[in-house]
Amino acid sequence: MIIGSAILVLLICVFAIITYSIKGFTWVSLVLFSVLSVATLFSLPTLLGHTGHLFVHQRDGRAVLLLTHILTAIPCTLLGPALIYSAFRKSYTSLHRNLGKCYVIFTLLSAVLAMPLSMTNGGGIVGRLGFSTMAVLWFIFTLLAYTSIRNGDTKTHERYMLRSYAMTFAFVNVNVTFHYIGAYNMVNFDPMALKIFQSWVSWIINLLFVEAFLLVRSKKLFAHIGRSRSHTTTVNVGK
Repeated sequence: MIIGSAILVLLICVFAIITYSIKGFTWVSLVLFSVLSVATLFSLPTLLGHTGHLFVHQRDGRAVLLLTHILTAIPCTLLGPALIYSAFRKSYTSLHRNLGKCYVIFTLLSAVLAMPLSMTNGGGIVGRLGFSTMAVLWFIFTLLAYTSIRNGDTKTHERYMLRSYAMTFAFVNVNVTFHYIGAYNMVNFDPMALKIFQSWVSWIINLLFVEAFLLVRSKKLFAHIGRSRSHTTTVNVGK
């Protein structure tokens, strides 16, 4: 069951990469990310219930930080697909810009909140290092995406937005995807092993997915440039 589900998810991701690299962010890719993003809403009652329990019974600073982190991460997760979708960007430029500002604000805030939370993680030094690395990269990628578009560099902006959303999507993996594919069974739900697994795998697989896509797209672009130059040279020789 676990292997079958994992293979199914992998095939969907591979198909999304292929369609994305050929035609841009197609409806297949949009549906893939949108469904998984919206799916995180199903985990919210449990998440908020657990955090609310901590807040009511412990009333400690960590419960407040965790609740605020969750509430700021949710808009980032849901806004991501619309911001990445190329047709939406072209058709609703002003709305894309305003939603993008909201995404940046919520993401930077959530990333900052994740840093102290990572230091009190129950996964020991390995788990803390994983979550803190994710928080730092999340902040850096989002900031670079913002500064690049402010400088008019849309290509760099797009690359770092994809990387930023890869980190954002760790929220979905931890609360939805890993449950669906039975990933937690591999660590027998051991509390420390579970935290370590979440702290690293939840964002690394997303980032590898994005980097693979960017590599495929860059090779496709270079091949297109090579063909264009070859065509230009042929035309010039013909003249």
